[in-house]
Amino acid sequence: MKKTILLFMVFCAFILPWQGNAQIPGSTCGNPLLVYATPFNDSGNTGTYGNNYSSSDVPPVAPGAVTNGTGSSSYLGNGNDVVYSYIAGSNGSIDINTTHTGGSSWNALWVFTGCPFSSTVGYHTGTTGTMRSIPNLPVTAGETYYIVISNWDAGAVDYTISITGPPPPSCLPPNGLGVSSVTPTSVDLEWNDNASATQWDIEWGAEGFTPTGTPTISSTTTNPYPLSGLSPLTQYDFYVRADCGSGDQSFWSGPYTFSTVADCTIYTLSVTANDGYVCDEGSGTLTATASGGGDDIYWYDAAVGGNLLGAGAVFETPDITQTTSFWAAEVVNGGPLAGQANANPTTFSNSTSNSGGLLFTVNNPIVIVDVEVFGTSTTGGDITIELRDIDNGNATIASTTATITGGGTAASPIPHTIPLDFVVPAAGNYRLVRTAATAS
Repeated sequence: MKKTILLFMVFCAFILPWQGNAQIPGSTCGNPLLVYATPFNDSGNTGTYGNNYSSSDVPPVAPGAVTNGTGSSSYLGNGNDVVYSYIAGSNGSIDINTTHTGGSSWNALWVFTGCPFSSTVGYHTGTTGTMRSIPNLPVTAGETYYIVISNWDAGAVDYTISITGPPPPSCLPPNGLGVSSVTPTSVDLEWNDNASATQWDIEWGAEGFTPTGTPTISSTTTNPYPLSGLSPLTQYDFYVRADCGSGDQSFWSGPYTFSTVADCTIYTLSVTANDGYVCDEGSGTLTATASGGGDDIYWYDAAVGGNLLGAGAVFETPDITQTTSFWAAEVVNGGPLAGQANANPTTFSNSTSNSGGLLFTVNNPIVIVDVEVFGTSTTGGDITIELRDIDNGNATIASTTATITGGGTAASPIPHTIPLDFVVPAAGNYRLVRTAATAS
């Protein structure tokens, strides 16, 4: 018996990079607990905030860092951790003291700059005792310092923290920058206010622009702020600061990078598909040819709201036992997801932080075409990249292994583009991770 198995349609699809997931304050540097004043005292249990970092998130130690102990990266990534942020209101130094109880004695106190962490400016790690301290840590006015309490072993600990030193600015900067309501020519800019401010200044421009400190939007009282007049499929940065009145303004926060989406009306799209046949039951091979202005061909199981099944001019159907329709679409690639992954995490959780690989959220099914990795191995070798479904217990839904060349170093890594063609089947939260490698 012969069965027809293909119908087709034409439409425009696009990738929508999106960031800014809701988190418990204190879980990541993107949403830390704020040090509002000094002296500062707080307490809690690290289990409240989860395990959102791995050993690969520990950055290089900065010159002049205040250190005590081995500083092994394994003190970050196994147990739960909590993140505080302190902004220096003036140049000087701070003292940080913590206690850790309820777990083993393999506890750690870290201080990083950058988010994601880019420099280790202080640490106290040890295998005995319940107290950790970082005394006389130099701080620079306007710099944000991320203070992390963690432990080597899995699980949580009760902790206390005290900080003395120059007070933070009276007008704290916003955090939690993000966007929503993304269209081809507009977005809503949004942020979390930490200063009880009612007015904010915004500076925005093309991705990578050098901020001037002069607002392009002054004294807005609207959060989220609707920004229009943008170009489709274009990346932008924005910065924001709080205006607390009487000339008291916060330091700037940012940049936050976002992308507009495709305007399907400006593309000429055309795809021709060829019917296929299966006798009785089994799978078949379908082909399609694109002749418009798109980037690829995607295959779906429904004309509207269907599941993305594959990509490319050739599609191998799943096994079928009755007449089945598939739809081919010429699509426009919405551009790469911004950001570089943290390599080889050792712990996975259902967090939505920017640790544990390259995390991202999609609103519609997409195909990840490729990923750029940076080799630091002198000999090269194989590297395995996996796509994991955060919303489904980090289940692996796609994997590929590629070979990268040697000759790179940590100071001068060699970029490699690895083809993936990973199908992200539905809206949700995902991560790309390097799970195995003979090269670093």
